[in-house]
Amino acid sequence: YDAMPKRRGPDKRPGTRQRRCKKRAPDDPNPPNPKRRRTAPEPEQQTPDLQPHLIKENMVDSKHASPSSRHPDRPAELHIQTSTLQTSPSLHRHPSDSDPFVKQEESPTYRRPTGYGYEQDSLARAAFPRSIDLNTLPNEPHRMFELPASPILQARQREWWDRISEAYGPHITRRHNTTHQLAFINIDFLAAQLYDDAERVKVQPAFILAALALAQLIRSSVADQGAAGMAQAIDLRIQAQTALDEARQSGALNADLAKAQFLLAIFESSAYTEYSYSRAMTALHALDDVIQSLSLATLDARDPSVSSFTHGSVPTVFLEDGDPLTGKVCKCLPHEMNDASKDYKSRVYHLPWHPGWTPSQTHDEEIRRLCWGALSLISDHNAQCMALGRDVPNFSLNYPSNFALLFPGEAFDRLRPKDPSDPLLPKESVWGLYCRSMILWNFCVSVKEGHIKVDDNIEAFTESVREAQVIEDALNIHRCNLDTTLMYLTREYLFKYV
Repeated sequence: YDAMPKRRGPDKRPGTRQRRCKKRAPDDPNPPNPKRRRTAPEPEQQTPDLQPHLIKENMVDSKHASPSSRHPDRPAELHIQTSTLQTSPSLHRHPSDSDPFVKQEESPTYRRPTGYGYEQDSLARAAFPRSIDLNTLPNEPHRMFELPASPILQARQREWWDRISEAYGPHITRRHNTTHQLAFINIDFLAAQLYDDAERVKVQPAFILAALALAQLIRSSVADQGAAGMAQAIDLRIQAQTALDEARQSGALNADLAKAQFLLAIFESSAYTEYSYSRAMTALHALDDVIQSLSLATLDARDPSVSSFTHGSVPTVFLEDGDPLTGKVCKCLPHEMNDASKDYKSRVYHLPWHPGWTPSQTHDEEIRRLCWGALSLISDHNAQCMALGRDVPNFSLNYPSNFALLFPGEAFDRLRPKDPSDPLLPKESVWGLYCRSMILWNFCVSVKEGHIKVDDNIEAFTESVREAQVIEDALNIHRCNLDTTLMYLTREYLFKYV
């Protein structure tokens, strides 16, 4: 429909329509109404001819309606099963339209030509004008690592640190990196904080105690420290939980507490002597609540290149224009490694940290990796519930619309010089594809469980299959074998429930 329909017929020019007066009865005692006369000629008002304009942020163009395959010659074989996308009237929790941190519009146009054998234009929703509010986000700074300037809190922090220093003095540091859920810890940056008297007090003791508890748990197998090590790990877990509860009660809620809660959630989800499903669920919900209350998952909401998603729509990542990926190979490995390492089937890859980042930029990247690690942990729990026939919990991180966050390593890839022969973009890195597969999988599971309602089940399923195919096509370009664990996990999410 037109935003302002044109006038047609007698009403095309306002004020010129001739209306027939009703005849007055001959016995009507009331005098007739006085006739109105124009005292001055009125200029003719021309109604402007409104042409529909496509607004980039709010209108859907047919050629940008949906992503497409990188293989134009591939036939499409879709077996649509609508039973996997049945909706339920029970909606326990979903992001509100008034939430200022939820970006309602998706990213700009996708970059590759249409390649599937079915018509995609029919799946695009009709364009309609909507109001644009460019000031939906508040101007207040994002709370990250600030602590309230309270003498009581500072004294309590020093007391905790005295206990930690007494029990765990300076030892030889063994630096081991991880490639998965714990990749949010910048070891060099954290070590510099701990050895600085002024900066050490700003670090939450709960975070350090939770890290010590998890490290002790890893070394508490029967082949290592056994029951004594397990008892020490449980004691450290209790201390970490106590410090975390005290910090929350005192109002010292910042990103360090989210780190501590994340490590405790990993601890409670691990196999140890006091494991219980209820304890693991409580820890995961606490982690989900901390991330939601601090709005950590919307850290990059103001970034124009961040991938954001609309509530109730398939989480599709749109990229800039480029060539199809057919027959291309990634350039993830340095040139000096391409020839010398051809025989390796798997390589150990650690997400890099830029040495020139400021502390604020390092904290931002820590938050990004923390949130994606939390989504990975919650996705593992959801997959376990699906396998055991349990109800999938309704976490806020299950909703794609709650994310406005750069993918792990995406901020680092922006600073590197672009190889003209590299067919992939930062959002198509191994970590980026892994995060995209988790978001898509959680969306499909949430729709199946009735937590998310969609307008059209068939359309949502078709778009989900298309996005899964796009992710798989980009994953097949990665011949680098960087972190094959993530590659296998990505395919697991794509092939299981999407």
